[in-house]
Amino acid sequence: MKRYGIFITALCSGWLLTGCADDENLGLTDYPAAAIGVSIAGEKSETVVMAAAYDENGLLQVDGDLAREYTVELATASPEDIRVVVEPVATNIPAEAIVVSETDLWFPAGTVRRSVSVSLADADFGFAQAERGGMTYELGLRIAAVSNPNVVMERSEAKVVVDKEAYRATCTLRGEGDTSFSRPYWDGKVFSDEPISHTFKAVLDRPASADTKITFSSAGLDEQYAGMVTVVPAELIIPAGARESAESAVWTLSNGYLEQTEPLNYTLSLLPVVTSDDPAAVAGEGLTFAVSKALQAFALAERVVAVRPERMERDGRVRRSRRMGPDRSRTERTGRRPGDGLEILQGGTYIRRYAVGARAGRLLGELPDQPVGRSLFGASCRHLYFGR
Repeated sequence: MKRYGIFITALCSGWLLTGCADDENLGLTDYPAAAIGVSIAGEKSETVVMAAAYDENGLLQVDGDLAREYTVELATASPEDIRVVVEPVATNIPAEAIVVSETDLWFPAGTVRRSVSVSLADADFGFAQAERGGMTYELGLRIAAVSNPNVVMERSEAKVVVDKEAYRATCTLRGEGDTSFSRPYWDGKVFSDEPISHTFKAVLDRPASADTKITFSSAGLDEQYAGMVTVVPAELIIPAGARESAESAVWTLSNGYLEQTEPLNYTLSLLPVVTSDDPAAVAGEGLTFAVSKALQAFALAERVVAVRPERMERDGRVRRSRRMGPDRSRTERTGRRPGDGLEILQGGTYIRRYAVGARAGRLLGELPDQPVGRSLFGASCRHLYFGR
């Protein structure tokens, strides 16, 4: 019996030693040094930065999603239950606008992670719509407390940062048609009755909360010539909540400005001046006009030469080959009758129509400072046409 007792005692001792060894192999002795942290699911960084801007209708739009899933994670499994308390991170966001799925997290023994969702009750970020100034908002999750004091918090906070721009309703001038003008010019005169003008409206990129009055200022010309630029009407109104003036305005530059100044090329600008009870309404870009003088080098012909009818039909061009005296057969030879119109063109630009007299085609008109009787020379001859 004594031998059996010794054997049982030894067997029990072996079981106890084996159990202790198994406990040591669990690797739980290092647990008190384990860490806990929080991160944003699907993101590599603990901080995500987004922008918020207003669209053309004045509605605030965020270029990402504020509602996020956050992961609270232990570095190693716990041999016992652990309680973790979390709380939302909020900057410039009212507490009642934040929704957190849970704040009291239990980690049963062996559990390493839990998920928490954080979002806004107003999913469209509407609480920030009324704030017209620039603002930074933060929304996220923070670890507030852990039941095991030996757990180290390495990443205790993760968040989304939203940088919101200030609301601006910028006014620009939007025109219809070309802003470049060229007018035939010679010896201080402009030979065109076509006005140098441009029709436009005042436009806001976003609605203003009050009526916006737009007047205008000019740039690019000396003050002594200010009266040669007109805008009719002198002001436009964009009603509150609208983005465009109902009325159009017309900018006009007098031809006299080209005749009284020396440059061949001009760059003129029309700028908006904004007045509104809404401080968000500001002036933006105006209109820029390029105006040039197209120099004309021509004089009047003393006599109009004969032109064969077939030549007239082909290109309508007068050729200066020889002078012709009084000739009763002129009508048959030229296809033109006394009193028919004559046009002088330069580079395809209409200048003026003159009547052809009965006496050998003498011109009965003259350009300023160009007396009748001066002959047409050189290249100018290429630009003399019969009118239709």
